[in-house]
Amino acid sequence: MDNNVETLLSAQLRTDTLEQMGKADPLQLMSMAASLNRQDTEALEDVIASGWIRLFFTEWQVRLKQFAHRFVPYNGFDRQIRIMHWREASGLHSQLETFQIGRVLLDEGYFLNEEDGTLNIRCAFPKSYYCPYYQLPMIGIRGFLTDFHGDFCTDADAARDVRDPASSTTSADAVSLARKEATLLQQAFAASCLPQSFTVDDLKERLATIEDIASQYQSLMADASTVLPMAMWRIDLNIWFGDDTQPFHFFTFPADDIARLVPIQNHVVRVSSFDGVSGVFNRGDIESYAVIDTLTGKTIDSDMVCIDQDERYNY
Repeated sequence: MDNNVETLLSAQLRTDTLEQMGKADPLQLMSMAASLNRQDTEALEDVIASGWIRLFFTEWQVRLKQFAHRFVPYNGFDRQIRIMHWREASGLHSQLETFQIGRVLLDEGYFLNEEDGTLNIRCAFPKSYYCPYYQLPMIGIRGFLTDFHGDFCTDADAARDVRDPASSTTSADAVSLARKEATLLQQAFAASCLPQSFTVDDLKERLATIEDIASQYQSLMADASTVLPMAMWRIDLNIWFGDDTQPFHFFTFPADDIARLVPIQNHVVRVSSFDGVSGVFNRGDIESYAVIDTLTGKTIDSDMVCIDQDERYNY
C-alpha cells in the first residue's frame, strides 16, 4: 500500500473529511466526491475493499438531503427520526438508530414529554393502520435529529419567496429554478447509491457522473441569485463525546430573531432548520453553538452552553 492510500484512509483525514462534509454546500459535496476520481487505481481498489467508500457516500447522502427543501417548501408527512446514542463506533454522524415516523394528520408523529423526560415516536409499519408509540428516555441519549424522507421536490409548484422564505411564491422563474436544482440533486443522489458489488471502473463512472452534474449545478447556481435567495446561515452545534466534542451542522435562512434558531428551554436545546425544528438535544451534552453566515464566514452569534462535560441535567 503506498503513501497515497495510507493518507486517504488515515483516521485523521477521515475525521477531517467528515467535518468538511458537514460544512459543505451541494456543489462542494459533489466536488469532494468528484475529486476521488483523481486517485490512482490502487487507492480506489483499497477504498472499495475496506468499505470506506460506502461510509463516505452514506454520510454524503445525508448531507445532500439537508438541502433537499432549501428552495421548495416541504408540505408532506414523510419524516424520520435519527437517535443520537452515547457512543458511535464509526464516528459517522449518520450511523444512528433511525425510525420512520408514521403518517398522521393530528400531530407530527412524535412528541417530547419534557415533564416525564421521554421521546415518544409513532412508528410506521407498511400496510398497517396501527401505529404504536415507541417510548425512549431522553436521559439515555444525547438527542435526536429529524430528517425529511421525501424525495427531492422536482414536481414543485411553488418556491420560497425571496423576501420572506417562510412563505412561498409561484413566480415562474423561481419555480423553474427550484425544479432544476432539485432534479440535479436527485441525479447526484442516484449516482451515489452504490450497488452491492462494483469495480474500480464502475466507481470511476459514477464519480465522473457526479462531476458532470456538479458542472451543471455550478452553471445553474451562477444565475440563481437573481431569482432565489442565496443567503444562508449554518448552525454549528458542538456535542460532547467523551473528552472531545463532535460538530453537527444545520442550515437555515437568516432570521431577525437569532434566539429563535437555538432556543434553550428547560433541560433541552432545540435547533431550527429550513423546515422547523430539526434537532433536540439534552442541554448538558452541548458544549457550545455558533451561527455562521455561509457566504461571508462571519459568526453571527455564539454561546457556551455546558463547558463541564460531566454536567448533566435530569428531568
